[in-house]
Amino acid sequence: MLPAKISSSKTLTALAVVLALGAATLDSAAAADKLRVGKADSTDYDFALLQVGIDAGIFKKDGLEIETVTLPGAQLHQAMTADSIDLALGSGTDGGDAMRWLDAPDDALFFARDPGFVFAVNLGASAVPLPPHSAVLLASGPLGADDGGLVTLPGDTAAWLAG
Repeated sequence: MLPAKISSSKTLTALAVVLALGAATLDSAAAADKLRVGKADSTDYDFALLQVGIDAGIFKKDGLEIETVTLPGAQLHQAMTADSIDLALGSGTDGGDAMRWLDAPDDALFFARDPGFVFAVNLGASAVPLPPHSAVLLASGPLGADDGGLVTLPGDTAAWLAG
């Protein structure tokens, strides 16, 4: 369920930003300007944002070509292991890796997935404190610090964190 303070259209926009930022930071994509994305289902709503981004030319305008492949079940994991795809989009069926919304300041979205993954995006202009985490895995820009030394997420910035 979405936090009441953030509309579903903002969430869809944020998810598109997440995908675009994530894709733009992958080393293999940077080297070849092509990102091979495997998805578990060709028509599932969960993967619609990727197709919208491709159809609208969002990735192409930044020089990134997206190639999608539909691979059901274990084939998705096998393709990642074999380096046939750069990124896998899937949706868990056992509920063990379900996404959980975390409390976040206004203009920010935080969510977590097990085991130990936290994502934070700040859509506002002012820095916000990061959610609890053990390490920063990747950030779309430099992180800041408040007067007490706590790590902050500047405006228009996303961070992928280890829980």
